[in-house]
Amino acid sequence: MRVKGSKKNQGIALLMTLSIILFVSVALMKTFESRSVEMAHLGNTFQRFQAETLSRSALRTILMTIIKSRKLSVVMNEKDRWQGIPFPIENGIFQINEIKSIDHYFNFNAFRYFDPNSENSVDRIAAETFRNMVNQYTENQKDIIEIFESDINAAMSGINDWTDIDQDSDQAFGNDFEQYPQQGSYFEVKNRDFDRISELKMIPSFQKLGLPYDYLKDNFRVIGLDEPSIDINLATVSELESFLERYEGIDEYKTINERRSQLVEIIETVDKELKDNIQSNPFGESVRFPPPLYGENSVWKRELDRRDISLGGNDVLFSADSEYLRIEFSVKVDRITINAESIVKLVYPKQGKDLNISQISIIEYTLL
Repeated sequence: MRVKGSKKNQGIALLMTLSIILFVSVALMKTFESRSVEMAHLGNTFQRFQAETLSRSALRTILMTIIKSRKLSVVMNEKDRWQGIPFPIENGIFQINEIKSIDHYFNFNAFRYFDPNSENSVDRIAAETFRNMVNQYTENQKDIIEIFESDINAAMSGINDWTDIDQDSDQAFGNDFEQYPQQGSYFEVKNRDFDRISELKMIPSFQKLGLPYDYLKDNFRVIGLDEPSIDINLATVSELESFLERYEGIDEYKTINERRSQLVEIIETVDKELKDNIQSNPFGESVRFPPPLYGENSVWKRELDRRDISLGGNDVLFSADSEYLRIEFSVKVDRITINAESIVKLVYPKQGKDLNISQISIIEYTLL
C-alpha cells in the first residue's frame, strides 16, 4: 500500500528542487559569461597582436614609398593623397597621420659644451634660446602658473647635471641635481645623453615648468648631436616664424631678428612662383630651393640678394634637406586600433648638392 506524503512535505521538496535548479542555472550562466569574456579577451589580444605585427609592415611600406619617390618634397607636396587616408594592408588597414621634419627642434643633447678651462658647462646661446622658448610658451597660455627666471635656471641646471659625464654639481646655474633623495623612490641622474624626450619628465625642476608632453614632442628632440636647422623646402610659414622667434634678443642672431619678416616673405614669394609654374607646367620643378642653397644659381641666394640680406654665420640655421623625420601612423585590425610613431634618419648620397634619398635608417619605433 503506497503512502502519500503530506502536502507540506511535497511543497518543501519542490522548493528544494527549484533551489537546486536555480543554483545550477546561475553557476552555468556564470561559467558561460566567464567563458564569453575570456573568448572576447582572447580575440582582442589576438587582434592587437596582429595590429602590432602589421604596424611594422606599414612602416616598411611608408619608408619604401619615400625612397621610391626619391625626393621627400614629392611626398610632402602630395599630402592630400595620403594624410588620414586608410590603405589596406593584409587583414587590416593603416593610415598616415603625419610625416614631419624635426631637424629644427631644439636639441637637448646639443645643449652644452665641455670647456675644461671654464666652470660654465652650458652653451650660453642654447640656454638663451631655451629661455626664449619657455617664455614664449607661457605667454601664450593664459591660465598657466607664472614661471620665473629662477625656475628656468633650475630646469637647465637639472638638464645639465642629468647629461654631463661627471658626478659634480652643475656650476652654470649653481644647483645640485645629481641625486633626487626627496622623490618617492630615490634615484641618481644617468650622466649620459638623453635617449628619449620623456626622460625630461623625470627631472623635478623641469617638471615644474609645466610644459605638456605634446609641446615637448613638437618642439624638442634628443636625436643626434647637431644644432637645429630648419628645412626651408618643407617648413610652413608658421613653422619658420616660430623657429626664428627663438633667437629674439640674442646678439649673435641680430640679422635674423632684424630681417625676420623678409625671410618669411621669401617663402611666401617662392611658393607663389611655384604655384604659378605648376599650373603652366605640371611636370616642372616642385622644390622651393634646390641645393646648394648658396650656389651661384641658387634661388635662396637670389632672394636674399634681392633683399640685401647677408646671413653671415646665421646661414647654418637653414638647410635644403631634412635629416630626421617623425612619422606618425595608425593600424586597425577589426575593432582594435593602435597608434605608432617612428623617428628615422635620411641618407643622401650627395647631401647639400642633391635631394635624392638613397637610404632610410630607423632610429626609434614606438607603439603608443
